[in-house]
Amino acid sequence: MQFTPNYTLKKPEPDDDYNVQDFNDNEDITDATMKGFDTNIKTINEKLAAGVGDYTEPTIKAAPTESSILDGDAFVKIAASDGKMKRTTWTYIKSALKTFFDTVYSPKSHASAGTDYGTGTTTQYGHVMVIDNINEGTLIAGHVLSAKQGKLLNDSISGLQYEMGNLLPNAFGTYVSLSRDDDEFLIRGTSGEDRVIGATTYSSLVSRLQNSFSPRSHQSADNRYGLGTKTMFGHVKTIDAVTSSSYTDGEALSAKQGYDLNQKIENNKMSAVISAASRKSTPATTDRFPYQDVASGNVVYATIDDFKSAIGGGSVGMIATIPAAAWTGSAAPYSANVSVPGMTASKNYIVSQAPDTVNEYNEFSTCGLNSYAQDIDQITIRAYRSKPTIDLKIKVIILG
Repeated sequence: MQFTPNYTLKKPEPDDDYNVQDFNDNEDITDATMKGFDTNIKTINEKLAAGVGDYTEPTIKAAPTESSILDGDAFVKIAASDGKMKRTTWTYIKSALKTFFDTVYSPKSHASAGTDYGTGTTTQYGHVMVIDNINEGTLIAGHVLSAKQGKLLNDSISGLQYEMGNLLPNAFGTYVSLSRDDDEFLIRGTSGEDRVIGATTYSSLVSRLQNSFSPRSHQSADNRYGLGTKTMFGHVKTIDAVTSSSYTDGEALSAKQGYDLNQKIENNKMSAVISAASRKSTPATTDRFPYQDVASGNVVYATIDDFKSAIGGGSVGMIATIPAAAWTGSAAPYSANVSVPGMTASKNYIVSQAPDTVNEYNEFSTCGLNSYAQDIDQITIRAYRSKPTIDLKIKVIILG
């Protein structure tokens, strides 16, 4: 029988007797050793993932430094999927980094015909394209004028300044004030040769400019000077009618129409008041009633007493309340004074029950109420059986 040098596994000789136990012993040693490997590898992975512990990799630590990296060079990574160490190459790492940097950063040299890297605008710094002409009539983001075109334009301006600066003083001497409509001015034309000088008169200049201004007195039948609108101050014409069914800029109602409309309102106040008012079944004699005065056309008011005086009397009815707290006396008969506007010490009147509820009706019967006396704007009611404990309503008719 022989044994392996590392794990002492049994190696039967050719002449040894066959023994199954020998093979079982070898399997037990192999199983225990592999289990130890698994446990150690798991512990190492956990420490590497957490960045803790005193674990070091002597092979990596002792490895020599390489001055360059080749595509086939291998690297060890900790896989995020399962936390285990796995092998990868520089080729795969470069591919992953390029994909990342292409979406986030631009190349070191990145002139481009497109606008992927950001365009310079009136509010943002960025990439621009140089335009070597002066043909663009609209603002385009990222388009700038070349230095050459700037020089050409500057040369043209300098030439014009030189020409006018030398020509005018030598030809006309000192500056003078305007004195006549036919005074002439030199101007540079917009057609013909580049430096042709033409002439115009003061009156011609005034004629050109006056189209930009309005006369001092400038009422007009059209809208050339600007209309007054809901948002703008401007010219407005007055409309002397109330027939417009839609809004129109520049039109407003005349002051006369305001007067006419106010008269209509005054003449129709009584109708408006009556139609909008709620009905009061028993008015007080001091209540006011609107009516139209025929002589003046104005809406005025009068009280019931005013109407009675005008038509020579008439009966007046009203509902009066006797509060429970109004009763006086420690024994029957109890007394209560009730407010009745228009009553006097001598007027004839009728008093009757006016209950709103069954309780009020029963209270009238229980307490034995009856009219007792009268005075200015009031009457006295007596309870001959018991004192009422709730408010009671009565109807009073003052006979005319």
